[in-house]
Amino acid sequence: MESFAYCSIATYPLNYLTERLTDIRPTALGAITAASILAIFVTFLAGSLTDRVGRRPLYMGACIVAILFAFPMYLLTNDGTPALVIAVFVFGIGFIHATLTGNQGSLLTEQFGTSTRTSGASLGYQIAAAIGGFVPLLAAALVG
Repeated sequence: MESFAYCSIATYPLNYLTERLTDIRPTALGAITAASILAIFVTFLAGSLTDRVGRRPLYMGACIVAILFAFPMYLLTNDGTPALVIAVFVFGIGFIHATLTGNQGSLLTEQFGTSTRTSGASLGYQIAAAIGGFVPLLAAALVG
């Protein structure tokens, strides 16, 4: 889900916005940079929060928020209003995606026994990342 979330929140919206509104590109890139800096801190916060709340509830909560945020994200950025573009990237990358990444390392490793932990977690992550890479293509097809 983490790869899917990043591709649908950062990769495709940047392309979508800059194809439609070329003058918003510097704002969008700056928003992604600011969101990525914020994500460093939120990742650590989410990682420590998993010890108190639990890994699955936090991960599932972030997944639900990512799904619910999908359509409003495009509606908010469709006009190219700089403040809304910044808010969407900061919330999507800085909070949703960072919560997923802060949690998934421990969540994935706990899904496997010690004899298969490395290969199981890695294989699962890589397959999900490969599938998540098609999100921009799917989004472009849906928009088209």
